[in-house]
Amino acid sequence: MGASLLAKAADQATPIHQAKTAMHITIITFSGLVLLALMLYIGDPIGFSRQTMAYRFAALWLAMTLITGAVGVVHAGGRWVWK
Repeated sequence: MGASLLAKAADQATPIHQAKTAMHITIITFSGLVLLALMLYIGDPIGFSRQTMAYRFAALWLAMTLITGAVGVVHAGGRWVWK
């Protein structure tokens, strides 16, 4: 009985690569929200409006996303392919 429960649990377990992907997405999202909060909080004292800091955050986020994608493609050994 115990062996069959263990086998069922092993079948239902999340594969490691899916768990790593989910954790990576969580870390990136949390880091982005922290960066946004810091930019909005620090922008006011140094004389930038919240709108300006939000635009700068969007540009920074886009740049970081493109760099992360390029690093992922290089490490995976793939090519840039448009379909």
